Amino acid sequence: MSQPNQISLAMNSMLRKETEYRQGIEENRVLVNSMAPRLARGGGFEKLLGEDAVAKYRGSLKEIAEENIKNERQLKAYTNSIEALRNPGSSVEDFQQTLETTLQQELEKIERNAVEIVQEASYVEVCTQLGEQENEDDDFAVLPTDNNASNLKCPLTMVLFEDPVTSKVCKHTFSRQAIMQHLRFSSLCPVSGCSNQSLIIAELETNELVAMNVRRAKKRQQIEKNSQSQSAIDMDDEEEEAVF
Repeated sequence: MSQPNQISLAMNSMLRKETEYRQGIEENRVLVNSMAPRLARGGGFEKLLGEDAVAKYRGSLKEIAEENIKNERQLKAYTNSIEALRNPGSSVEDFQQTLETTLQQELEKIERNAVEIVQEASYVEVCTQLGEQENEDDDFAVLPTDNNASNLKCPLTMVLFEDPVTSKVCKHTFSRQAIMQHLRFSSLCPVSGCSNQSLIIAELETNELVAMNVRRAKKRQQIEKNSQSQSAIDMDDEEEEAVF
């Protein structure tokens, strides 16, 4: 069978399966989002069934959410692979083997450029609905480590992001006002080494995840600052007691 026919058959097969795959992903998403608020910490189900039982259900929901994200990435990788092989300039001797190789490369590219699953907006949303975010120590779990603190700083202002936006093309993030000012004078992405030479406003989209992490970073800084202030007060009190 010729390459065009093989690609055509693969595309038709993909189109038939894509709807089914996406429907399954959407059904899982609806299930998780409908159940999460009911299983939230301190909710009625927890009082009725007990904390241990509901904790297991919460864990199951998070596993479904995680699997959904993996399936979405795999579906995107497969779609990208087929699109790549549709290129008229492609030369493929063994279509199936090439498809598998391209699929693996696309999946690795997606995984390399993607955030951790626990940082995906859909996963964070589920955790928030379950009452496991924003109000406990584990809400800092998705923050970058100290060695990667620069991930929360705008490459233009060199301070924490303000109203962060991310390029859909090169995936670099900036403070909105800073990148708007930059685009008045240049269309080059300001990140050193970036190949995006035609950065435009239309490709910028609000990055809610980064905004959330910035809020958490500021919250942690405030907690640490308050803790240091309290420690200083306690030391002063101890010194005064020692004098008397």
